[in-house]
Amino acid sequence: MSFFDVLHLPLSTGVFYALPFLVALTIIVFIHELGHFLVARWCGVDVEAFSIGFGREIFGWYDRHGTRWKVAWIPLGGYVKFRGDANAASMPDADAMERAKSEPGNFHGKALWQRSAVVAAGPIANFILAIAIFASAFMIIGAPVIEPKVDEVLPGSAAEQAGILKGDRIVSIDGSSIDDFSDLQRAVMTRAGEELAVVVDRNGEKINLKVVPQLREEPDNFGGKIRIGLLGVKRDPQGPIRYDRMGPVKAVEAGVDRTWFIVTSTFKYIGKL
Repeated sequence: MSFFDVLHLPLSTGVFYALPFLVALTIIVFIHELGHFLVARWCGVDVEAFSIGFGREIFGWYDRHGTRWKVAWIPLGGYVKFRGDANAASMPDADAMERAKSEPGNFHGKALWQRSAVVAAGPIANFILAIAIFASAFMIIGAPVIEPKVDEVLPGSAAEQAGILKGDRIVSIDGSSIDDFSDLQRAVMTRAGEELAVVVDRNGEKINLKVVPQLREEPDNFGGKIRIGLLGVKRDPQGPIRYDRMGPVKAVEAGVDRTWFIVTSTFKYIGKL
């Protein structure tokens, strides 16, 4: 459900969905802006304001460096304002470039690499947050693992055409090991129309097959289409699910892998819209 769908729900139900959304958004925005803030301080940029939300201030305070920390009424974003900025988008004010030469803390007077580092720090902070969330979940709860065993092959599907049978266990796709049913979905969802090398375990025998995931187009929320590759197999919905807890190092590695997959899949989807 998108944020815009929430607007059409009854008030009580809308609040039920909106509050967690706003809490999550506030955390994401705070971490994002904190990335800008920390690197700006490290580069010697004076930070005039750190705001969570837009509009009129609800409450705030000054830290020892003179930065105004504040919470505003519209909780749909936030910003960090540097010395020399005319607005929250870090556009330079009319005489910023002239003053920048004589003001050591002016953002627009810093070297290109420093300004680039400050700008890049926000998105990087969000990537680190995503990795930390995944890693924490893998250590505390564990990663859900569903055996990639085929319980049903859909008629006319790519799997049926390739010769995959009920009871087969998918071992690998294009050389990548398949340890979980979600690995199977991830391996084919962005590769519709491509020929993939699949290895299945059938009663203890390894069998090599070629499969071409079929294309299915689904509408997105922006009037376009999302292209999804489908193999055409189902798992047993009553099958066992185990949760494998990971150590810190492996959990971080898995968090990086999961974050990277989300980022690359997003760009692949955008490219196919």
